[in-house]
Amino acid sequence: GGMELFAGLLEEELSGAAPSVEEAKGHVARVRGELRYLTRIVEDFLAFAREQPLSLSAVDGPGLLQAAALHLAGEARERGVEVVVEAEAGRVRVDEGLVTAALVNLLKNALQASPRGGRVVFRGRAEGGLYALEVEDGGPGIPEAEAGRVFEPFFTTREKGTGLGLPLARKIAEAHRGRLELQSRPGRTVLSFRVPEAG
Repeated sequence: GGMELFAGLLEEELSGAAPSVEEAKGHVARVRGELRYLTRIVEDFLAFAREQPLSLSAVDGPGLLQAAALHLAGEARERGVEVVVEAEAGRVRVDEGLVTAALVNLLKNALQASPRGGRVVFRGRAEGGLYALEVEDGGPGIPEAEAGRVFEPFFTTREKGTGLGLPLARKIAEAHRGRLELQSRPGRTVLSFRVPEAG
């Protein structure tokens, strides 16, 4: 819909009096933005739908959190949100690429939920054979009526959300014989991504 609108405006302007270069560039930029959004939807859908074989190796738990935080350092700066990593030593047996992608998704959600000047904490801790990789934000929380649905495919409350980020993260956790859990109240939301420790 967005692409049709801006392409139509551009066509009208090109058919009549010559549009300003800036107006034309603005319409093209909006069409490209919509294309990026569609690309993300398709990529998320394909990632969710396909069965991905795991390539397991022993990986440093705190290192996974640091890598995900580094990946979104620019976005955190733009949003004015501080990201802090507080992780106990520990090693996990995971597919490093898949788990990093899941953690990036969880962190992105936390950044989007956080107010400017807020703080997101990435925690890592060992607990009975599992290692919990947690992301905590101080945003408004998830209403109880929505909390039970956040892991349903295509459920989203964001205008440009795909509704596949959390279901895909849970699928990745379960593929590792782990789990993804949510705790939320106003001012504090924690997503815990638990995976087996490396033996």
